[in-house]
Amino acid sequence: MSEYNKKQLTIREIINTGFTFLIPDYQRGYRWGKTEVRYLLNDIHGIDKNQKNPYCLQPVAFDTSEENNKKMIVVDGQQRLTTIFLILKYIAEVTEKTPQYVWEQIFGDEKIEDFHKCYSLEYKSKKRGDSFADALKDLNTVNENNIDLYHITKAYETIKAWAEVELGKQLTKKIDFAKKLLDKTSVIWYEIDPKVDGDAHNYFSKTNTGKIPLTSSELIKANLMLDDYCIKKESGAQIIEGRSDDSVALAMEKANREKIEREHLQNERIKISRQWDEIESNLRKDEFWYFLTEGSDQYEDTRIDFIFDILSEKFFPETNPGEEYDEFMKFNEKRGSFIIIANYLECHKDDENEVPVGLSVWKKTHDIYMLFKAWYEDREWYHLIGYLISVGKYDAKGLLDDFSDKKYKSKTAIRKEITDKIGEHIGFINNNRQKKNKDDYVKYLNNLSYNNNYKMINDTLLLFNIISILNDSKQKDQVSRDSYFPFSRYKKERWNLEHIHAKADATEFTSTAAEEYRNYISIMIAQINDPNNKDYIELDKAIKEYDNEYDIQIGLGMNQKNATKYAATKAAGVLVKYMGSDLDDSMLNGIGNMALLDEVTNKSYKNVPFFMKRMIIGDIVRGKKKDVSRFIPFCTRNVFDKTYTSHPNNMLHWTNEDCDEYKKVITETIWDYFNKGDADNE
Repeated sequence: MSEYNKKQLTIREIINTGFTFLIPDYQRGYRWGKTEVRYLLNDIHGIDKNQKNPYCLQPVAFDTSEENNKKMIVVDGQQRLTTIFLILKYIAEVTEKTPQYVWEQIFGDEKIEDFHKCYSLEYKSKKRGDSFADALKDLNTVNENNIDLYHITKAYETIKAWAEVELGKQLTKKIDFAKKLLDKTSVIWYEIDPKVDGDAHNYFSKTNTGKIPLTSSELIKANLMLDDYCIKKESGAQIIEGRSDDSVALAMEKANREKIEREHLQNERIKISRQWDEIESNLRKDEFWYFLTEGSDQYEDTRIDFIFDILSEKFFPETNPGEEYDEFMKFNEKRGSFIIIANYLECHKDDENEVPVGLSVWKKTHDIYMLFKAWYEDREWYHLIGYLISVGKYDAKGLLDDFSDKKYKSKTAIRKEITDKIGEHIGFINNNRQKKNKDDYVKYLNNLSYNNNYKMINDTLLLFNIISILNDSKQKDQVSRDSYFPFSRYKKERWNLEHIHAKADATEFTSTAAEEYRNYISIMIAQINDPNNKDYIELDKAIKEYDNEYDIQIGLGMNQKNATKYAATKAAGVLVKYMGSDLDDSMLNGIGNMALLDEVTNKSYKNVPFFMKRMIIGDIVRGKKKDVSRFIPFCTRNVFDKTYTSHPNNMLHWTNEDCDEYKKVITETIWDYFNKGDADNE
């Protein structure tokens, strides 16, 4: 035990101990949000600087096993220590920017260097340590590269924002606050006693169970690593192994076995921590996360909770406290899987199995992740499974239930089951589980309408995009993720249906779209470059209508933005009237006049003519739009380039012929995919 044990130390005294505070692997990362950070700042700010006794925060508990290396392992109190560290960094930033002569004028002999000091934080995990080091390089920029970086930099942003409001620009107020933190704020320094508290893992679990800030998975992690659940249980017969009844020899044998088990357990704990970080890191990648899920705020803090929720329902239903699983989880949303898994661990801790129950539970967890990872890395499985999840036909647990226990089947057999489910969903396979013939499928697609079958058209076009990407010979053999359909963008950007040829009703504009409207018409006129051409004449009429209306509205006192929107609407009326007969009414709301487009683009331009949508999409693809991050789906680009039309002769109009040929490609793409031989899938 150190000289500081069970003493109340001010923050200045903690800095002066010279200890580095080491965050162990079994703890979660920094997770305090805006509310917790502000509470601490307000508590410190509210201290009377003249009060005799320091204001005391909750105790901080340490494991002293690294004391000789001048390090203290933080068992409880990481969140407070990290937040105070960030506040000290803010104080250092303020004072380091203050010129020495200004400081001396205000504070006389008081040393500016005293406000630059801070204790050191270190992470046992190299990966988390590297993330922390990255955060310190630029605390003034919120970093979203991983969850630890995000919370640390977000907390620093909160500290600075609070200081601007509560302390203002006056240096004296900021230094008064710093003095309150350094000399009037304290913690109880507590070093755990293994004889009283158990080891660090046990102490961590006991002191953190039930605290709201801990997520379910963080509690599970602490429990999984407890000795009770990770040390192999052996019977007396296993220990004796035919030896004579020599109590000293038996005791030595038992001690030796326990030593070996503990060495093995330490290795297992290191492996679990490494695998845990890998799982959390990969689940935080949008392309992996949105392939598996619809995305949910429920798992924003720790996404491995998603796997534990699946594990709890799939493998441990008997440990539920007498309620149906869904109802139980509904009322235990933040702690459901922890309670279930904790009960399971406790019930089976004395089982004489080859693998201790804690390691067994982790193996099941890791197996689920590895199966998800295998699906993700296989190009065809990624697309087929991602499609089923995206259209709501399955969730990840449902897919596990149906396919994870079918390893004895060939990939071809499982592929057929998956494609049959997709075929049933899109109407390719009928209620009798028979594939429709081609003519019947064509009729089925022809009968789909925007008003009555919105989701089915959407899901069919999504499948059309996916199969087209799978079939693309240029991308088929690529390893790059660029050759994969972006489910993350499809979900985050909320793609939906867009009429290729606009409906003949009033065109609405955002101010940005209205400003661009005239420019796109001018570009098209320049491309035609024939005053006798009918399209040229009508486009020219629209330009004149635009200019005339704009001048009138400006003359009446309308502001420029509204005048632009009004002028664009008038010009659109000319083009809607002219192009209204490009497509028969019977085709207007059918699948041959539909494409997928992101919500922002769709809402910005609404019912502009075909040629203008084509030019807008071209500008987005070429990066000419301000919002260059927007993505245009593979088949949508092809539609507006008229790739599916055999002999495109007019890029101004979307006609019945274009519509028919587009429908034909949709039909044949889906038909060919579901009827191709399975030999290449072995």
